[in-house]
Amino acid sequence: MKNMSFEYDTEKIEFAVVKSKRKSLSITIQPDGNLLVKAPVLMSDAEIAKWVRTKTGWIIRQRAKILEQQQMNPPKQYKTGEKFLYLGQEYGLEVRISEGRAGMVGIVEDKIVLFAKTGDNAEVQKALHAWYEKQAKTVIPKRVRFYAEQMGETFGNITIKNQKKRWGSCSSARNLNFNRRLIMAPQKVLDYVVVHELCHLRQMNHSKEFWKEVELVLPDYKVHKKWLEMNGHLLDF
Repeated sequence: MKNMSFEYDTEKIEFAVVKSKRKSLSITIQPDGNLLVKAPVLMSDAEIAKWVRTKTGWIIRQRAKILEQQQMNPPKQYKTGEKFLYLGQEYGLEVRISEGRAGMVGIVEDKIVLFAKTGDNAEVQKALHAWYEKQAKTVIPKRVRFYAEQMGETFGNITIKNQKKRWGSCSSARNLNFNRRLIMAPQKVLDYVVVHELCHLRQMNHSKEFWKEVELVLPDYKVHKKWLEMNGHLLDF
């Protein structure tokens, strides 16, 4: 990885470059606002910088959008009354102090009820994250098996990860990885990501043929794909 930058008006645009055997350039604005550029290994630094310059307007607009999203979705305090998403539904958090039942978490009507020894931020955060991960490791594999059987596909291992950007991935060994934050999304959106990765078992690309495979299983996949693009930032702890 190499760090590069250029001046734009009074602003300094900094970005990290990762080179690989890929054929094209891509740029990603990460949640912290940093830029990551992926480039072909034989492309010169000058060519990369020139290309990134052409994207300056887009970079500035997207950074402003991310900042706005962060302001609308501030960091959680893990206190009673805060709202958390689970399978697309919003629940109020209720922290109850009970040393004997500390660490227990469950949904009761419209609340996520969490028992804690002291109720401090770190304790509640740890218990809630553990509960979400447990739910993700239960629900997501079930949906994978459901659609895999429907599609007549086999797969290797399923791994649930805590990732910042990627919602899912599929390896050449037919192993599937999913972001645990998907458990916060509506089930149809979660299903879209599951089907997306299962279709990569047939097409390891995003060609027209790949999207036809997705559409055969989920005719309305574009609705759920768009929802994730527009609301993915809400699926956050």
